[in-house]
Amino acid sequence: MQFPLSGAQSTLLISAPPFSLNFTVSARLRGTFSRRDLQSALERLRHRHPLTAVRIAPGMGNALACYTTEDVPPIPLRVVTRRSDRDWVREVEREIAQPSNYAIGPLLRCVWLHGREVSDLLLVCDHITADGLAAIYALRDLLEFIVDPDLILEPLLPPRLADLIPPTMQARINEMVSSAPETPMPISPNHPEQTTDQPLRVLPFALDIAETDALVSHCRREGVTVQAALCAAFAVTFAKRQPETPTRCIETPINMRDRLLRPLEEVYGNYISLIYSNVDCSPGLSVWDIARKVGCSLTAVTDEQLFTIPLILLAVADQPLRIPVVHFDYDLSISNLGRVNIPAQYGPLRLESIYGPTMNVSHPSHRILGVTTFSGQMCCTFTSRDPQAPQILNQAREIMADMVSN
Repeated sequence: MQFPLSGAQSTLLISAPPFSLNFTVSARLRGTFSRRDLQSALERLRHRHPLTAVRIAPGMGNALACYTTEDVPPIPLRVVTRRSDRDWVREVEREIAQPSNYAIGPLLRCVWLHGREVSDLLLVCDHITADGLAAIYALRDLLEFIVDPDLILEPLLPPRLADLIPPTMQARINEMVSSAPETPMPISPNHPEQTTDQPLRVLPFALDIAETDALVSHCRREGVTVQAALCAAFAVTFAKRQPETPTRCIETPINMRDRLLRPLEEVYGNYISLIYSNVDCSPGLSVWDIARKVGCSLTAVTDEQLFTIPLILLAVADQPLRIPVVHFDYDLSISNLGRVNIPAQYGPLRLESIYGPTMNVSHPSHRILGVTTFSGQMCCTFTSRDPQAPQILNQAREIMADMVSN
């Protein structure tokens, strides 16, 4: 089975980026299952979602490279003895820093932290083929396969994204590609030309059900989304640390599945765009005032902006993509999956919590907050190589607590 790449993806992927684009979704499970159950489930998962088990096949002659499922090894499974509730953090830090082997595949791995009654299951996905929601769908299907060894689900084949772009937007993208200067674009905001000796750290935190409910209730009362509130809390944190620069920038990934010509609710793939919010944190503004301004900026974004930023260009261009090199200068990317509506119970297994998406970063200036709300509880991971990451996170959490208490 083969799936076409865009010309841009062919150019970039075959060059084998020297950094990792991997991210994880981490699930805590209560109940027992066997390694054989999990291995069988992973085999059926690759049948259900073909992009979980592909490699990149170079193009021959004038043919473009493609994803292929041919000659791809089984999805790797690594089993670790679970000794504490924090072990999964160490495994996430290890896994997201390891680049994919695009020539061999597959572009998904699994780590099982095996405990007697409680386990942690990590899906390690490549951002080239998946976004955070795709990983959630894969997790749900994997759990269904684990508890039902006879279950087979029909494949959900990923469509060519360029075929789902509204015609006016496709014409605009083609115009931008054909008129762009001859300068290759990097595919990551991680500044790969810069190196750092600072260790990667994943800092998890969670709000309990009461705290999550209080945050959501306050957001409704103030007329803002949770995403806008998070943007404001962290932007204020960075502004307080650098008062000479009160305007901060926050990146927000946007789910594009419901904006395409055909809905792609459960397809495994990467269907996101990005919004950059310049957040004015000048003295005298309350955090809720700032959140409302962020909310207005998020809702004011047009379809043309969403469809013609570099990430979408990368996914739909039919020729090698050449645009000016852009370094994304933002304080934090907040990847918020929102309320995850998948079951909590799978036969004898209970899904207790989900952390992610937790993506690799390669430079101290690149920081990512992954947010997932499941069963009424918000769980987050703050990923950074910034030595000040714990202090940044603590200050932002204090601001969030003040927002809810006032």
